[in-house]
Amino acid sequence: MIGEEIKNARIKAGLTQAQLAAKMGIERQHVWAIEQGRKGVSDERKQLFAEVLGCFLIIRLEKKS
Repeated sequence: MIGEEIKNARIKAGLTQAQLAAKMGIERQHVWAIEQGRKGVSDERKQLFAEVLGCFLIIRLEKKS
């Protein structure tokens, strides 16, 4: 889940939700909602999260079972 990945990357980066939100130009509550899986994230916003958190955005396709 992307929210968990963002949360883990944020913690690794040593940022609070408020600090990440300020860097992203969004409200802290929005970061919380994304991390909890309550809000979706556009591809553009995913890329911005990756840049702010010093990560690569990797999209992977997997065969359906």
